[in-house]
Amino acid sequence: MKVATTLFFFLISFFSIQTTVLAGANDRFDGWAWSPNIGWVSFNCTNTNYCATVQYGVTLAGDGTSITGWAWSENIGWIDMSGATFNKATGAITGTVSAVTGTIEADGWDGLIYLSDTAPIAYGGVVAMDDDVDGYAWGGTVVGWLSYNCANTGTCGIVDYAVRVTPFAFEFTADGGLTPATKVAYGGGVTLSWTTDGAVSCTAFDGGTTTWRTPAAKTAGEPTPASFFVDNLLVNTLFTLRCQNSAGKQVTKALTIFVATPPPSLTLTADDTNIGFNTATTIRWDALNIASCSASGAWSGAKAVGAGRSQSSGSLTSSSNNFSLTCSSNAPLDYPTPVFALVTIFVEKLSLNFMATPSTIPYSDPALLQWETEWASSCTASGGEGTTWATVPAKAFADGVRTQEVFKSGTTLKLDPGSYSFTLTCNGSSGQQSIKTTVLKVGRNPNFSEDLTVENQGL
Repeated sequence: MKVATTLFFFLISFFSIQTTVLAGANDRFDGWAWSPNIGWVSFNCTNTNYCATVQYGVTLAGDGTSITGWAWSENIGWIDMSGATFNKATGAITGTVSAVTGTIEADGWDGLIYLSDTAPIAYGGVVAMDDDVDGYAWGGTVVGWLSYNCANTGTCGIVDYAVRVTPFAFEFTADGGLTPATKVAYGGGVTLSWTTDGAVSCTAFDGGTTTWRTPAAKTAGEPTPASFFVDNLLVNTLFTLRCQNSAGKQVTKALTIFVATPPPSLTLTADDTNIGFNTATTIRWDALNIASCSASGAWSGAKAVGAGRSQSSGSLTSSSNNFSLTCSSNAPLDYPTPVFALVTIFVEKLSLNFMATPSTIPYSDPALLQWETEWASSCTASGGEGTTWATVPAKAFADGVRTQEVFKSGTTLKLDPGSYSFTLTCNGSSGQQSIKTTVLKVGRNPNFSEDLTVENQGL
């Protein structure tokens, strides 16, 4: 169906007469009527894709009997439908409407279109059970017969047309997710709401795995708007609501709620985070809803995505090794920030500190030796001749600080003045070895005196 380019002219003419036009998306009438004289008449801007430019339509007023609004003819312009009425009991459309461009002075036509009459023949429009309008209207010599339905002209199947009437007002919406730009968060929820004017009951359909159909029977949303909250949305989901009036006529509306894709999920572990020197362990990771991963730290390069991924760490000798992954979502518009994970693997790298505390002592002070180990599996004492240090060679090697006092060999006496060298050798479980030596100096006995006799001086 073609709308003439003269629409623009008539839009300008119309706005000079009427500055408020009913919104087509919420009107109760839509579709087309046909006149051999003036062509197509549109009852709603949704028919012509002109709603973005000018919204027009024909609707029922709140009482359900008064018809208001505007229809559009490609040849005679705007038709004011405010003179029409609707009988809810019989479905009859009656009254007289007028084309705003029709004037007796200008063209000999008064612009009137008669929706029903009985003389000389009966005619009029009637809303059928399928909510299509059947019958004709009469518009004098300019319009002639105006057909509401292709069944009148025998063109159904060739050129289908009809004026349709929604049996009651019905709005179905949601507080989010109605467009890809307003997606609901993955696993989030949305409130569906609806209102009707003339319905008595509603039934829910679709809804995926949500609770939308629990129960399926819904209130009609009249006079108080009705709502239903659905959560745990994981995919784009269709919600359908069918409402009916007391006469059994139904209207079905559907909404698709757009849901963000699952967020990226990254886990990174190692089979063992404390390993022997120059040995290896296995690194494992799961990279879900992820497009790509890049490694850094103790490894590098692109890493596979998906579940159950693994790789050997390789033989490690550094005491601390950081393995990290930085991954990008497979839905960067929803999740633009990369995700990061880190696992640290510690290596048993033998550590030994050994010293005399202090390294110089006065005569008769305790001689203390101190050592500290990490990752040692055994330690052995040597050196310290004349002392008890190596009497029991095996020394404690558990991680931490150890202290031992040494005495003269076989006694508990303090060490004699002099210099002593002590050695501690520790081994690691993977063949590491560390040898440390410390020197202790002991001062002279303060009671010592030299013999100064003449005889001793050779006098």
